[in-house]
Order: sequence, then structure tokens, then C-alpha cells
Amino acid sequence: DAAGNLGTVSNTRRLILDNTAPTARSVITSVIDNVGFKRGNRPRGTRSDDRTPTLSGTLTTALASGDTLRIYSGNTLLGNATVSGQSWTFTPSEPLDTNRTHTFKARVEDAAGNFSSVSQRSLILDTTAPSIRSAITGISDNVGSRRGNLANGARSDDRKPTLSGTLTADLAAGDTLRIYSGNAFLGNANVSGKTWTFTRSKQLSTNRTHSFKARVADAAGNLGTVSNTRRLILDNTAPTARSVITS
Repeated sequence: DAAGNLGTVSNTRRLILDNTAPTARSVITSVIDNVGFKRGNRPRGTRSDDRTPTLSGTLTTALASGDTLRIYSGNTLLGNATVSGQSWTFTPSEPLDTNRTHTFKARVEDAAGNFSSVSQRSLILDTTAPSIRSAITGISDNVGSRRGNLANGARSDDRKPTLSGTLTADLAAGDTLRIYSGNAFLGNANVSGKTWTFTRSKQLSTNRTHSFKARVADAAGNLGTVSNTRRLILDNTAPTARSVITS
């Protein structure tokens, strides 16, 4: 009070002041694309169509009691990584914003709220399908006695026929034109401007109908609209009828 008398002492509350950054540091070693046809670790700064990619990495030492490994995109906290010893993984629980660059960061945070140095890795999320369309305009038989362009649904003995076609526009950097038989991927076409050709290096399965399709794919793994379908019946079975020269 004003005279200098002191009242009863309150309860005691203790606080440990700690401004020392954690010694454990993190490194992001991979960003895994888990969707589409382009899967696996994506190099730094490349494009991806996976809105929930899996990040993984290492720690210089095991986390201390109360430490967590926090994952960010820019300054936005995405969540805490799952840590096992000196390795960790993280998959966002919610889809990330698309059509933008994400700069992922990993930082160790201790119980006091101090942060270690930052490890970062960038990834361009792109889920926009290519606008370029393709058309199959011809299938050429290159073997046997019957050669040349084949009608849709024709029979052929050429197990490596040449497909050709057109594009509505030149491919963008990183784009490819993928050729399919049904849902089976055969390979990428050779593209020159707005025209393309494709001859598979391996023989196609014979004695069956192949339904050829073409689709533009971009660097992120997005697929454009499917082309028209051109069918070809591959037949390598010799006729059973035989002939005899009698005179």
C-alpha cells in the first residue's frame, strides 16, 4: 500500500524464457506426384497436376521433446510433418491452390516457439488441360502385298503401322502427343509444327482390333481432349484354304 506494507504473496507461476533456435534442421529431399501418368519425384521448380503431393525429407538430428516439424507454402502453414527418427513425410490434408507456384518450406519449431533455419522447394501446380487438340488422319500399312493408307476398321498384317495426323496449334514447351490403343499407352508421336507421325518401336498385339487415340499432354501431366478413334484389325493368321495347280 501507500505506506509500503505488503499483502499476502500470490501463487507462483513459472515461465522458462528460451530464445535459442532448435539445433535440428530439416531438408526437403523430394516432392512426390501421386496422380496422373507423370508420377514420382518432381525436380525443383517443375510442374505437377497433384494438388496433394507428398513431401519428404531428413533431419540433421532427431527432434527434441516438444519439437515439431512445420510445413508451409510460402507463409501459409499447411500442417505438421510425420517424423520418424531423422526422416519425415507430409501430405496436405486439403487440396492446394492450383495454377500457381508453391514454395514449400520445412522448419523445426521447439516448445518455446523458436524456429530453426528454413529448407525450401518450389513446385508449380497446374491442373489446366491443354487446349490443343489432335486428329488421326491416316494409318499406313508398310509390309506385305497390301500397303498404303488404310480405311477406318480395315484389316492389316502390319504390326508396326504408321499413324499420322494434325494438331489445332503448335505444341507448347514441355507438351507431348501421346498415342494409345484403347487405354494402353504406346508412345509419344514425332511432332513437326501442326502435323505428326507415330510408328511404334515394338510390335502391336496381333489378331485383335486396335482402337487408336491421340491426346496432347502438358509438362504437368494434364491430358487434353481425346482425338477421333481410328480402328485397325491386326491379322497375322495365314488363310486355311490352300490351292493346288492341276494343269
